[in-house]
Amino acid sequence: MALYLSFAVALRHRYVAFNAVIERHVLRGTFLDAKELRQLMMARTELYSVVRKLDRHFSPSAFLWVTLFVLGVGVEVSHFLGHRRTGHHYELVIFAQNLGSVTLAFLLLSVLASRLTEAAHASPASLYRCLGHAKAATTSLTRDGSSSVGSTTQWPSTQDAVTAGSNPTGSSSPASFLEGRILASMLTAPAVELTGWGFFSFSRSFVLTLAGALISYVVIIVQLNPASSGGGKTDH
Repeated sequence: MALYLSFAVALRHRYVAFNAVIERHVLRGTFLDAKELRQLMMARTELYSVVRKLDRHFSPSAFLWVTLFVLGVGVEVSHFLGHRRTGHHYELVIFAQNLGSVTLAFLLLSVLASRLTEAAHASPASLYRCLGHAKAATTSLTRDGSSSVGSTTQWPSTQDAVTAGSNPTGSSSPASFLEGRILASMLTAPAVELTGWGFFSFSRSFVLTLAGALISYVVIIVQLNPASSGGGKTDH
């Protein structure tokens, strides 16, 4: 698990650095040109490939780790409530230690894996801001030089973009904006995420859902346990 978490943290830092390049252009008020967009697309493709390889090799193990956590919580709670003896406070300490260790491991696994997903999806909004006035230029060009069939808009060709008088030196050209749209779509689909053998994806909602299910299980076990209403059960 330590190796898996190390890879997840390292890849998250790579995505943070990737996003920082875009954010730097936003702060400076400069626009991304076609060359920079292609470099970002290549970097994003390489990062996505590494994440997919990591998920392919470790997703069965991640599924096993989460399964062991769920079983561990169930066994610990059932054993503690079923064999608890009055006056033995050290059993509570052992129970808290065992339950805390598996819970901490699960939280580290889920939080670090989900933060990688969040970092991978953090840049599209900033990317659109870096495309500058190309959006307006492309919208104007689409209205004048493209044809629409039904509700589907046909994007103009490169020759139409040049004819419309786009700026070839800056990222305000429609061609650069279209490349930016391609990069933005790459950043959101297919989703960059770590999974548990395809059964679930690590995210905050997954952690909350699993935690809610386990809390409900504990409440049911406590209510059904005779020792909880009889003042304790003597171990035999």
